[in-house]
Amino acid sequence: MPTLSELTDFEIKLKKMLEDEQIDTQTFEDTVASLDKNAKIDGLYSVATNIQETIDILTARIKMNQERVKSEKKSLERLLNYVAFVMEKAGVKELRTHTSLFTIRRSVAVEIDPETSRIPDEFINVKETKTPDKAKLKALINTGGKVKGVTVIERTHAQVK
Repeated sequence: MPTLSELTDFEIKLKKMLEDEQIDTQTFEDTVASLDKNAKIDGLYSVATNIQETIDILTARIKMNQERVKSEKKSLERLLNYVAFVMEKAGVKELRTHTSLFTIRRSVAVEIDPETSRIPDEFINVKETKTPDKAKLKALINTGGKVKGVTVIERTHAQVK
C-alpha cells in the first residue's frame, strides 16, 4: 500500500503529464480520484490525535506524580522531625535495631530574611549571564541587517485540528 508521500509524488507526475498534454483532463481527474489520499490523511490524523491524547495523559500523570512526590517528601520530613524530637527528648544520639538506624546530624546554616535584610555588597555574589536577544536579531535581519553567525530560518509545522 503506497504512502501519502508516494501518492503525492504520483499526483505531481500526473500534473506534469497533464501540462505536457501526455494525458487528458478526464484521465487526470479519474486517476487522482482513484488515489484515495483522503483515507491516508484520515489515517494520519487518527494516529496524530492518538499520540496527542497519549501525550496529554502522560503530562497529567507527570503532574500528578510530581504532586505526590512533593507530598511524600513532606511526610518524610514530618516523620524525621518527629524521630529527631523523640531522640532529643530522650537524650540519645542514635536509635538502633538489628535492621534500622536513626541518628541525629547537626548542621549550621545562615538564614536570610529577604524582607528585612540589606546585606552589604561585599557579601553579595553577582552572577552575570549573557544571552542573545533573538527578537532584536530577527528584526535587524528582517530589515536587511547582517550579524555574523546569525540567520533567520523559516520552519514548517503541521498541526492537528
